[in-house]
Amino acid sequence: MVEQLLNKHKKNIVMLDGFLQWALNPTSMTAGYGFEVNYDHIMKNLKIAHEFSIS
Repeated sequence: MVEQLLNKHKKNIVMLDGFLQWALNPTSMTAGYGFEVNYDHIMKNLKIAHEFSIS
């Protein structure tokens, strides 16, 4: 399933970067919050790294 998703987006560097940042997410449910806490940080990183705006 993961391989199919990565293959689907293999030419989209922004998506691959987003997947990588999500996969490297340091938060855990045992810390009292989940990965969705980092969504805004990942979005900001993508905007800066790839110099574009996301609506």
